[in-house]
Amino acid sequence: MLIKNGKIIRMEISIINKSKEKNIKKIKNLIKRIITATIKKHNVKFDEINIIFIKNNEMKKLNKKYLSKNSTTDVISFSYTDISNLRFADIFISTDMAKKNAKLYHLNPITETIILILHGLLHAIGFDDATTKQKINMSQQILKILKGEEIWKK
Repeated sequence: MLIKNGKIIRMEISIINKSKEKNIKKIKNLIKRIITATIKKHNVKFDEINIIFIKNNEMKKLNKKYLSKNSTTDVISFSYTDISNLRFADIFISTDMAKKNAKLYHLNPITETIILILHGLLHAIGFDDATTKQKINMSQQILKILKGEEIWKK
């Protein structure tokens, strides 16, 4: 976050590539535009958002530790507010699962990565996908964001 005269004036978006996936560097600006447009569209405020790309083995550890599931998954999202009322989100993406999903759904791996980021971000905003109705709503939200012109403008 950028602080000026004691006030936060800009949300910080960090993209951390622990997976060493080469394509991530190419889409950093796109990721930031998508996050900014989504936050604006849903009229929510975050002080800092971290997108962390990891491999399956690390994702499995996170899934077990925080969600009590002994398996890997494609995205895990954490949203929290600290004691000074700053709001943060950490979104972990498995690049291994993104590639696997892309193949399964006949998508470009970058497209699948963007979908996973949006899925995690919507969770951080407050969306849930526990029911079929909620899953459909999240999928519709992702499609609306992807179709939004503001994210494709440079």
